[in-house]
Amino acid sequence: MLEAEALYNVAVATVVRDYKAEDFESLWRMDQECFPPGISYSKQELRSFMRHRGSFTLIATDVKALDPDFLIFPTYKWVLGPYGRAFVYVAPRHQEGVPLEQTSFGRRNVKAENPVYFADDRYLPDARRFDMGERDHFISLEMASLGMELLAQWGCDAVQERLRTLTCRLADELRDDGVTMSDVSVRAPHILSLQFPAGMPERLVEQLAAEQVYVAPRIGRMRISPHVYNDVEDIDRFLASFRRLAPRELVTSRSRLVERQ
Repeated sequence: MLEAEALYNVAVATVVRDYKAEDFESLWRMDQECFPPGISYSKQELRSFMRHRGSFTLIATDVKALDPDFLIFPTYKWVLGPYGRAFVYVAPRHQEGVPLEQTSFGRRNVKAENPVYFADDRYLPDARRFDMGERDHFISLEMASLGMELLAQWGCDAVQERLRTLTCRLADELRDDGVTMSDVSVRAPHILSLQFPAGMPERLVEQLAAEQVYVAPRIGRMRISPHVYNDVEDIDRFLASFRRLAPRELVTSRSRLVERQ
């Protein structure tokens, strides 16, 4: 299996030429391989391929730059919202489609308080026709709205730069601790995934959680994903707990690497 960095290079190279059928396998594998190590890549090549195939594109990125057909995103964590809320952007060219859910509020004038219930059963002329049923979750919608407004106020660039500072600090500190990670040139700014040459120490994630240091196992790696509510003190606390809980296993792994060299 190709390493994630190699897949990144394979996919990016296909941007400048016409796509062939076999390219999709590389692009799909790139996406699957890039997720565990937290590698970031441009979605431009994926959009181009899907358009070439005549397929819909679902790309979580800048709608102005890439003009996707649809953009679907949950609000939990990265958009500072609650569980259970998600939004969809539908490009104007698809807003005449038939929604999956048939709702009264997706129609122009279908209301129980009207003398005639089906006063105008045509769909709304925009993306609101695609709203889910029982959409009026007053508390969680307000939470989702405030989170998105706050992020929009800060700006994506500022958030990315702050998180890049935190993950780069982690990477610099862990470079000699017996773990490997993707190079900063391909790494997503908000995620640092650690790979253990001898495998992740058993129960390490649970032991960290017991000290209120929360990370996630991802296909044999440890994913560390700080957000705007984390700071340098949190990073230093992780480092202290990590080194205290996993020194023996990592020293063993590091010595094996030295022997191989």
